[in-house]
Amino acid sequence: MQIYVQKYKRFSISSSKIQLQNFSVASTPCSGVATFTNMSTGSSTYNWTLGNGNNSSSSNPGVQTFTASGIYTVQLNSGSSLGCLDSIVKTISITAPSTVPMSQTSSSILCYDGSSSATVNPAGVRPFAYSWSSLTNTTSVANNLLAGTYTVNVVSPSCEQDH
Repeated sequence: MQIYVQKYKRFSISSSKIQLQNFSVASTPCSGVATFTNMSTGSSTYNWTLGNGNNSSSSNPGVQTFTASGIYTVQLNSGSSLGCLDSIVKTISITAPSTVPMSQTSSSILCYDGSSSATVNPAGVRPFAYSWSSLTNTTSVANNLLAGTYTVNVVSPSCEQDH
């Protein structure tokens, strides 16, 4: 008679560190600036490709500047202390400051009884909103100006420009 003895060894595999990659991006319209916040867990090394020509090995690359408006691809590659690798790719939309082409005209204060007017003529995406320094005027023309320096802020649907 033969007796067979089988031995079973029970074991489990677990990991106390699950590696999950994620990040958020906050950007201010018309600023060309984006702030990156790493929300990853379980990683110990990082390699960012930020889309603006910059790379970073920081866990949080923070504020980044983009020189042109557009859609950019951002990639975060990371590694854990256990040798696990992961990555995430996101596209972000950035609007950078742009110059609003503008011409201006004004009349001489000496020729118009001590007051003058100024007109700005922006080009680009309409409609424009106007805000003149020291005035309540909200159009492209400011009348009854006294001698001095005036600034007009012209806001288009895409970005703004001071003149």
